Amino acid sequence: TEAAVTSQFKDAVWLEIPSGRKENLLVGCIYRSGSPTKAVKHDPELHKMMIHSATEAGYKDVLMVGDFNHPNILWTPSPVITTNHNNNHPDVLFVDTLNEAMLHQHVTKATRDRENQTSTLDLVLSTDPDLVSNLEHLSHIEIGRAHV
Repeated sequence: TEAAVTSQFKDAVWLEIPSGRKENLLVGCIYRSGSPTKAVKHDPELHKMMIHSATEAGYKDVLMVGDFNHPNILWTPSPVITTNHNNNHPDVLFVDTLNEAMLHQHVTKATRDRENQTSTLDLVLSTDPDLVSNLEHLSHIEIGRAHV
């Protein structure tokens, strides 16, 4: 499992979960910066880590969750880039990475709804389309309304 988690991309945590089946499950929690300058700088390492973990690390099932900060990708469930870009644009490269890693995206509703921005930034990706089921979309947490 060491090869699966070794990466130059540092904003990720990986966990191997023992399974009742023959192979264990590899789970990664990933954060891609919301700052375009920071994100683009680290995207090559992110993409390499995702592809390696999904296809070369020796796991049958891999689950990746996190905030990937690609607001111009519409998940229907296949990715559709909502703006015109060249082949080297971060959105295009991210979709290419998902395709190369053969990852399936499971989130079907917007995860961000603020000030005229509705998008799906938080994703649940897996190597098996049947690995995730019954995904629930819960409302936003209301801060300051908790009673002690």
